[in-house]
Amino acid sequence: MPNMRIKPAGSARETHYKGYWLTKFVDFFPFLGFLAIVLVFGIATKGRMFSWFNIKTIWKQSFLYIVGGLGVIFCYAQGVHDFSLASNIALSAILGNMIGGDSVVLTIIATLAVGAAVGTLNGFLYATTGLSDFILTLCVNYLISGSLVTLMGDNAYLPGCPGLIGLNGQTFETIVILIATVAITYVFNYTKYGRHCKALSAGSVAAVQCGVNVRAVKFSAFLIAGITAGVIALLSSIRAGTVSSGTGSMFHFNIMICMILGGMPLTGGKDARIVNVFFGALGCMALTNGMVMLGLPSRMQDVVKGVVFIIVAVGMTRLRDKANAI
Repeated sequence: MPNMRIKPAGSARETHYKGYWLTKFVDFFPFLGFLAIVLVFGIATKGRMFSWFNIKTIWKQSFLYIVGGLGVIFCYAQGVHDFSLASNIALSAILGNMIGGDSVVLTIIATLAVGAAVGTLNGFLYATTGLSDFILTLCVNYLISGSLVTLMGDNAYLPGCPGLIGLNGQTFETIVILIATVAITYVFNYTKYGRHCKALSAGSVAAVQCGVNVRAVKFSAFLIAGITAGVIALLSSIRAGTVSSGTGSMFHFNIMICMILGGMPLTGGKDARIVNVFFGALGCMALTNGMVMLGLPSRMQDVVKGVVFIIVAVGMTRLRDKANAI
């Protein structure tokens, strides 16, 4: 059997199966990649990277991307992506605050409902029409983006709900992270639904043969992504105190970058893990923060990020394919 450890006769030392260490490297890459970024910039900044203020800054910058990454992991596990996420966040934030006003409960319900409605549209069309997730969600993104300026009218921004803004703080964000991590980890790792999301990465035909309700799983993944957009809209308004057409700008691309840096396979499957979200978001923010501390201009930062992400995406894909082929 290929995965069996064997002990050579007359030797107490175990001999691992071929490709064992390559598989372990792929498994531990999220942590190793994060550690490499921290160490490189820690040395380059002469220890300033490890200051308590800087650590808190990296955590604060990572917060929204960790929550967002946890919410969209069910899409990523299937090998699909929601490119309407950013515009959905802005739409949810604007309509939620318009409808809710100063009412905390109404603002929360309205914001989540708008996000869920967009997620329902994406999920229904994706599950029933056979359209590519890229084409479908990109079209929805443009459709929503075109309406944001009209909704805002002459207003550059709208004030957030005062009752929600008062929640802003490290304690609140820590509680949100803990609740989201426990809930998503349980569903993703220990339920049939999580396994079915990963199974879909092999294709609809193979998933059906495994007993997966393909349409339901496809639909629900985008519904969860839509609700996540509503949650991010609420958290963004709590943090900023205002909402605008720029709320959540480029969030879908930033999430993808974090996922790639964390070792998340873009094709989904069994290698999609919760740890990819955490180390990806923290690593991405550490990379950005380190370049700022070194005084690199913004254009040079974009070049460095582009090179790093291409190397990680191509390298991890090749290594993962090689490990699975052994």
